[in-house]
Amino acid sequence: MYQEDSFKTSQVVYAHTRSDEADMEYKMHCHNSYEIYYMVKGNVEYFLEGTSYIPKPGSLLIIPPSCFHGLRVLDGSEYHRIRLHFVPELLTEKEVEIYKRGRNTNSHTKAKNADVVTYRMSTGFEAVMGYLHMTGEFSRLEELIDWCIQQVEEGRKQ
Repeated sequence: MYQEDSFKTSQVVYAHTRSDEADMEYKMHCHNSYEIYYMVKGNVEYFLEGTSYIPKPGSLLIIPPSCFHGLRVLDGSEYHRIRLHFVPELLTEKEVEIYKRGRNTNSHTKAKNADVVTYRMSTGFEAVMGYLHMTGEFSRLEELIDWCIQQVEEGRKQ
């Protein structure tokens, strides 16, 4: 069984994947977007730029653009992941730094109405919004808010 639910726009891809196919493999590849990968369940080996990792459930990997990566399912147990791709042009270098620092990665609480990955990504994005507001960068704040609205509207059309 292989199942993937996804949402795609010109700047963002969100995919929720489940599989119980033993020895399934995603060949080494790279792309021009960031990839945030959250391991929900399973036994896989992940390859990043020649280094092998075996992520545990709850692991979060942030893969930068142009980083060669791939994975291999190690057994027939269910493999379950969530991934998000977004283009680097969306955020400035400083905003990416704020985003990474703003995620609640060590939070001892969980959101009432969201899964862990959505919660962490949301708190990172919220940190960027707060940073822009506090530094008076209102035009950039409005630009990102408009982008969010556009993504939701495009998603409704699909």
